[in-house]
Amino acid sequence: MSPFEGLEHIVRQEVPLAPYTRIKVGGTAEYFAEPTSLAELLEVIQRANSHNIVVRTLGSGASLLIREHKIDGVLLHLSAPLFSEVTVEGDILQAGGGINLNNLIAIAAREGLSGLENLVGIAGTLGGALRNNLDGSGISVGGPGIGQWVEDVTVITRQGEVCTRTRSELQFSHRQSSLNELVILNARIKLIAGDKKEIIQKMQKQWILVKNQQPAPDHHLAFVFKDPSGYQAADLIDRAGLKGAKVGRVSVSSRNANYLEVLPGATSEEVLDLLSQVEATIEEKFEISLEQQLEIW
Repeated sequence: MSPFEGLEHIVRQEVPLAPYTRIKVGGTAEYFAEPTSLAELLEVIQRANSHNIVVRTLGSGASLLIREHKIDGVLLHLSAPLFSEVTVEGDILQAGGGINLNNLIAIAAREGLSGLENLVGIAGTLGGALRNNLDGSGISVGGPGIGQWVEDVTVITRQGEVCTRTRSELQFSHRQSSLNELVILNARIKLIAGDKKEIIQKMQKQWILVKNQQPAPDHHLAFVFKDPSGYQAADLIDRAGLKGAKVGRVSVSSRNANYLEVLPGATSEEVLDLLSQVEATIEEKFEISLEQQLEIW
């Protein structure tokens, strides 16, 4: 008997995961759940816990590399509209953790709310941005992390409990936060009211700046390294002569060296081999250790 008997309308087995990642490589999920309500989400988590099944949450897959093997357990994919809802009350924006970050920024701008513009053009969801305290540095002009705007965050713990973490309970630092819960359901964000036209213009200018720094989307892309303190990873990789370096169907972008361009048919091993070569070269030439941006499953 399946541990998810009766939930077949939202839980599938042996689902290929490559389409759910930005670089389009990877294996399959043992179980893949796309709940349409909070009750269904909690039921999947409760069933998994009662059968000692590992539960993970799959966001946009923008910074995720999945190896070519089966991922045991159940992956939660919060693609239903419920998990991307947005409401605005004054200068408080409440948004579901599954919303596309750029969509959220556009909504804030249309409402005349400023604060998130430096994050425009970066792939991902609000949940991922909060978890990593996204600040935009490395591929835009940078700035304080998104955590500075947070009033509170509603989460689901790994035990399946719904809790709200207030600002005083949360910790945000450089590209990290204390939000390590299973699911980020939604967040209330307090922004700055301003002139709608000026905010939209600022957002559009930032979008152009970021897109000019990124490779053209002819291939699947991966933004791969965090900037070491005092340096830009892209500059170090460029100075090391690694632009265009290649392993199989994966290469360092000739336009922005902190991106990998991944052709169809590439494998996770090719990605990992090229990353290792870049890391070793930077360590040898500059005595600097690069930290990967990608999460690897």
